[in-house]
Amino acid sequence: MTQGNPVVGWGTTEDGQHVPIHADLAKALFDAADAAKAKREADMPNEQAAIQALNAAVLRLADFGWRDPVYTSKTVPLELLEAGSTGIHKGFYDGEWPTGRWYIVDGDIWPSRPVLARVT
Repeated sequence: MTQGNPVVGWGTTEDGQHVPIHADLAKALFDAADAAKAKREADMPNEQAAIQALNAAVLRLADFGWRDPVYTSKTVPLELLEAGSTGIHKGFYDGEWPTGRWYIVDGDIWPSRPVLARVT
């Protein structure tokens, strides 16, 4: 423990290491989260503004090849985007359309509800 800066939690790095989170880092993370929330509130002060931002993001992502998953291939590997995640996930569709399911593969296989997809 660092004097005056105790360990207040643990984090996991991308390579799987468990590392201590000291009080100063925890405070910085919470401050950044609060600042990001304040920016979202300023940029999108109401539902209509948030809907317009979402539509603009979907249109811009279409420029990069992203489509509604309903209109993408169901027979080849895909990249998937999920609401609430900032990652691009490798995935696939399993089963007969429309009764099958979407899955993400990242060392394990997880059910998915993608909002956008593109062929890899």
